Amino acid sequence: MRILITLLLTAAVTTAFCQKAKRITIDHGWYNEEFTVLKADKKIKHGLYSSHSQSGRLMTQGFYKNDLKDSLWQEYDMLGKVVGTGMYVQGKPTGIWTYYDHTGQPENTYDHTTGQLKYHHVTRADTALWGMMVNGEQEWVHLDRPPIFVPGEQIKFRPIVYALRYPSTAVANGIGGKVWIGYIVDENGQVKDHQVLRPAEASLNAEAIRCVKLIEGMWLPGIYKGKPVPVMVMQVVTFNQPK
Repeated sequence: MRILITLLLTAAVTTAFCQKAKRITIDHGWYNEEFTVLKADKKIKHGLYSSHSQSGRLMTQGFYKNDLKDSLWQEYDMLGKVVGTGMYVQGKPTGIWTYYDHTGQPENTYDHTTGQLKYHHVTRADTALWGMMVNGEQEWVHLDRPPIFVPGEQIKFRPIVYALRYPSTAVANGIGGKVWIGYIVDENGQVKDHQVLRPAEASLNAEAIRCVKLIEGMWLPGIYKGKPVPVMVMQVVTFNQPK
């Protein structure tokens, strides 16, 4: 009897929800968003949210409540593994979020309630020379801490993996190569001034910078002598000639 009552309640809630909500899909070109909205007001997201690459791979999943993110949210890589997880409460990331590298090990752990980086997996990049910007010029120094992309490399590379389109003229002419894109992460963690540092063919340069500009997420600024400073970050985009 208890099982029957549970099933009836579940069916009733599901029916009521279906009456109140409508499923929406938005195509952003390189990925799709899918979510439910209230039928009474299609501007209010309410219920399951997900985003997928154009090939159908799940990227993000969570729930909205009255147009605010309010649940456990998770980010996924190309293999369907969780690469980021944490809670939203009334539209704000709350508490500790953990982001994972390609091996499944924690890369960054950030407490959104206190605004503190709790853990960062140190790599060679942390001890390398970085181009600190001084009066518009680069000065190569060892930083106390380099700029950190909090969501991690797996999420950072998404636009390059999913959005990159090999220019048809370059394909037709068998042109490939690497394009080095630079941009500034300033003292406030804001990204600006994208530029091609080491070019390839013109159409490859344009496509590379387009995709790098699609990278979104929270940056922590570089630290030098205890103070946040603007730093040049470099990203390599590779175009392998199609066989």
